[in-house]
Formats: sequence, C-alpha cells, structure tokens
Amino acid sequence: MAHYENIKIPRSEGWKFSRTQGTNGDDYYAKVLINDKGEIDESSYSESYQRRMNPPQVTEKVIHIKETTKKEGCIKKIIKAPFRLLWWIIKQVLIIVSVGMLADWLNDNK
Repeated sequence: MAHYENIKIPRSEGWKFSRTQGTNGDDYYAKVLINDKGEIDESSYSESYQRRMNPPQVTEKVIHIKETTKKEGCIKKIIKAPFRLLWWIIKQVLIIVSVGMLADWLNDNK
C-alpha cells in the first residue's frame, strides 16, 4: 500500500523533489510517496527533474501543414492597387488632421 514518508536528503538535492522542508540546521527532508514496490513514486519528483530525466521523444513523423490562405494572383493585385493607394492616402490625411487637432488642443491658451 502506498504511503508518504519524510526522507532525509542533502540540501543540494532539494530541487529534485516537489515537497521539501528544512530546519535551522543541516537537516533537510523531502516528503515522498512510496509505492507498493517500495520505490519512490514519480509524482514525488519536481517537474524540472522529471523533464531532465525523461526528455521528450523526437518522432520521425513529418507533419504536413495545409496552406489555408490562398496566394493573391497578379490580376487581383492590379485590381486592388488603386483601392490600397486610396486607403493609404485616407489614413495619412486622418493622421495629419488628428495630430493637428491634438496640437491645437494642447496649445489652446485661454
């Protein structure tokens, strides 16, 4: 039957366990789960220690990513060019007007 135990560990190995506690002296303990086989259960170790001991396996599978966006053709670019230019000009005018209004508002001396 699995049970919890406090085992004494060196202070330098405290990072390996998820639950540790120390005293004022050199005593440092880790609360670990002992499984039915009498071994320390993996859940007692910290996540960083588990990642170091069991690195993720790299598989040989090749993942094909389906292209969801369609590329714009030459004809579409030519048709959209005047509208993009018009939109760019409108944005520039709005930026200049808003900066002018902001400057007028900040320099308003009443």
